[in-house]
Amino acid sequence: MASKDVFALAKEEHARIIREYHLEKEPALKYMMLAKLMEEMGELSEAVLHADSLQRAGKRTKKTDIEGEIADVMLGTLIFSHELGIDAEKAFLKKMACIKRRKY
Repeated sequence: MASKDVFALAKEEHARIIREYHLEKEPALKYMMLAKLMEEMGELSEAVLHADSLQRAGKRTKKTDIEGEIADVMLGTLIFSHELGIDAEKAFLKKMACIKRRKY
């Protein structure tokens, strides 16, 4: 899948979430989306801990899907950026240019 397709998919999913949950007039939508993104980060953290057998016994029953959790975090980030009116692709390319200039 090309990066353009990923950004388009996130834009479509943003619109679908708003439509399906009737959030058109929700003033706190960006905070709700940020909370959802944080939830996805927590699930990624759990998956990584589980993969390295660092989860406590009570949480080791869940199957580890690190790839799926990374995809959820990426999609959640793109959806959140769309809610904030940020062109995520442009922001990413700009940031990558800065990173390439870093001296280590």
